[in-house]
Amino acid sequence: MDFGLTEEEKDIRGAAREFAEKEFPDRARECDLNDEFPRDIWKKACDLGFVAPYVPEEYNGVLDAINKGSEMPLKEALSFETDEFLISFASEDAKEGISAFIEKRKATFKGK
Repeated sequence: MDFGLTEEEKDIRGAAREFAEKEFPDRARECDLNDEFPRDIWKKACDLGFVAPYVPEEYNGVLDAINKGSEMPLKEALSFETDEFLISFASEDAKEGISAFIEKRKATFKGK
């Protein structure tokens, strides 16, 4: 069994490293000292696909919730994301996913 990275994964790692080396050095200390979250860097990372890249396209609403939550004050974002999380588990697709997992079969999602 090969536990090494695929070529695609190596390319993603390289792109993420390049992004970080370009964006972080000048801002990291400033953000740490001022206890700030660099929303502009977060937005760029989202646009480049570095945030939640494992989320399938059919769950784009999850990415929208992550991005929306990142633009809110922390207390409001936590409440929003909790509500979104609970709503997502009430969906037909969530129930199908859980059933498929328990039954050890491939899930059939309908976008509902």
